[in-house]
Amino acid sequence: MAKLLTLMVSVCLAATLASAPLRAEEKIADVEQAMKIIARNYRAISKSDDPALLTRDLQAIRSAAQQAQGMIPNKPKGMTEHSEAHKTYLTGLSKLEDQTDQALALLADGKVPEAKKVIGEMKTVRDHYHKELKVKD
Repeated sequence: MAKLLTLMVSVCLAATLASAPLRAEEKIADVEQAMKIIARNYRAISKSDDPALLTRDLQAIRSAAQQAQGMIPNKPKGMTEHSEAHKTYLTGLSKLEDQTDQALALLADGKVPEAKKVIGEMKTVRDHYHKELKVKD
């Protein structure tokens, strides 16, 4: 019985840690990690209507996007700090931040359906920039 209880606690703790949002002070190592954090939190907000969870996960997305702006991704190959591809990458992240801010403002006003609409539009922007930069999901 004790082993079963220990196993259950371990599974619950692992699930909690795996879904934990990015904290503001948490540093991201590379663009790939930032994109994984953004994707994980986007999946969570696309399935939720809870304003507190939406706010938490949108803040995690915003933090990851801000940190990713200071990095140069490995894909597409040959991207440099002054390349057109890098400018496109930065524009996409900037649009993501704008949408995140817009959704957060709507949530602060208690407008969950309107915030969810903005959240839905985030996927369209992601798809556009992934296609333009030839990034596979």
